[in-house]
Amino acid sequence: MSEINSKSASSSDEVDLVFVLVKTIGFLAKTWWYFVLASVIGLGIGLTVFYLSPKIYQSKFTAECMALPDSRVVDIVNDLKKLAEIRDTEQLAQKLNVSEDIATKITTIEPLSTIKIDKEAIGVDEYLLPSYRSYVFSIVVQVKDNSILPILQKGLIRYISDNEYSQIRVRQFKESKYQLVSVLDDQMLKLDSANSLYEAKLIRKEGPNITLAHPGDFRMLLIQLEEKKQDILNEIELAQAVRVIQNFTAFKKPVAPKRLGMVIQYVALCNVLLLLGLLGRELASIYARNKN
Repeated sequence: MSEINSKSASSSDEVDLVFVLVKTIGFLAKTWWYFVLASVIGLGIGLTVFYLSPKIYQSKFTAECMALPDSRVVDIVNDLKKLAEIRDTEQLAQKLNVSEDIATKITTIEPLSTIKIDKEAIGVDEYLLPSYRSYVFSIVVQVKDNSILPILQKGLIRYISDNEYSQIRVRQFKESKYQLVSVLDDQMLKLDSANSLYEAKLIRKEGPNITLAHPGDFRMLLIQLEEKKQDILNEIELAQAVRVIQNFTAFKKPVAPKRLGMVIQYVALCNVLLLLGLLGRELASIYARNKN
């Protein structure tokens, strides 16, 4: 008896599936041209929206900061990221020292951390205490107009450089280097005087072949100190809170919107709306028949 019931249930399921399949094929046979029309409409809407939508361009700016570790740079730039996300163009313009019109053309600001700190390699003390080594960081932006990238870069550099801690560190760096230059100048003056005395044979020990040094030794020391002094002066000249490694590049190809993605999105949307409309009409028809 149970076997007979099982076979009856299986046969009933097969009949239901066949019925659904036949109804579906019949539905598509009657309405296929609606879906073709919906796809064409979706294609037209997608292309129209694509060509009318503002193009978004992406670029990356890379620099090194001699005072702020890149993790701190990321922290302060995150404020700009948040302002861009919530479209607070007034505050964004103030922080970057740009016009509000330029701020409205900034879509996203994304700071990227690139440093990898190895506490064991550099030592715990150096990791915890401030140092004068530079830290590399990058900032990725998306804008509606490539022409604002140079102004935006200047604004970002100024925003990071105006950090009070960064300014103090740069000033301390320059002061320490100027003190070292002063020490080198004093030592070079003494060496030059000693060399003059030596050449005048005032520093010569009595004896057949005994001297304290050769005149060339003093000259070589003076040359080495002068080279060191020039290196330090170059460091002072380049001592800036932010030093540019790679400027923003104005790429001509936009990253958004995507034409294919836009077309697929609207074609799918039009077909879904059509399907819902047809199903609604069919349900309304069934309800009306049952009511009568």
